[in-house]
Amino acid sequence: MKILTLIFLLMATTNTLFSQSIEEKTYKEVIKSWGSTAPDLVVIKIRNVSTGEIKEVCTDMTSLFWAIWHETNLLDDKVMNQTLLSHSSNRTFDFKKPELLERLGFNTYHLYHEAEIINIIKKNHLIDSLSKINKLRDINHDTYYEYRDTSSDIVDAIEDSIKEKRPLTIEEAKIIHDLNDRYNAYYEKPNYIQINNISKQGKQLIAIWRKKILPFETAYFNATKELNRVTYKFADYYIKKYGLNFCHIAFRYGATFYYGDPDPPIGFGRIVK
Repeated sequence: MKILTLIFLLMATTNTLFSQSIEEKTYKEVIKSWGSTAPDLVVIKIRNVSTGEIKEVCTDMTSLFWAIWHETNLLDDKVMNQTLLSHSSNRTFDFKKPELLERLGFNTYHLYHEAEIINIIKKNHLIDSLSKINKLRDINHDTYYEYRDTSSDIVDAIEDSIKEKRPLTIEEAKIIHDLNDRYNAYYEKPNYIQINNISKQGKQLIAIWRKKILPFETAYFNATKELNRVTYKFADYYIKKYGLNFCHIAFRYGATFYYGDPDPPIGFGRIVK
């Protein structure tokens, strides 16, 4: 019985240490990559100096930086970064000013559904599934640039082919410009031909480009569709259901999140290993 008890205690201690090391590593990763206009979320403990109360919250790096700055008058970014990293082991920060505690959500943030979220993460092997998002992003990135670069090569080849026989017409020059326009992508304009009243000759030019680019466009479209599907299934669905609470718990397992655009307001970042 004593041996079994000892084994159980060792296993529990090992699991606790592992969990702590992952959370600490995640915290350090967020600190080191801080500075984006879409700030990462971070899980910290806040001590209200006036009352002694300690509360764990999920907040964003911009708010944490702002709060430390106004509490300590620390302005140097390098020193600020060192200060943040020095709290890696316990991730506990002391604040006294009411407005800073308010900014960090000390009085308003509450962690609900903790056991439920932990069960979802473990039972569904959610961290492994979230890792797939990073891989799909790489695939999406690669297929996009392959599509973009190939499209440019095709358009250039069409342009050269025409110029070998005759000068470009005004319409052909516009079509070639539009097909190469990175900020006004042709494939996002399904009514391009109707809107611009394209002639038969212009339609033939577009048809040649379309036929050659279609496999690459399809690969990019499919990669984007799969990325969106997996992101919603394993990240956005739970963010929508549990909000910051999901990010809070997942942070302990190495998942990072960030405040993004209004849609979605919170996005999945990456898995820290």
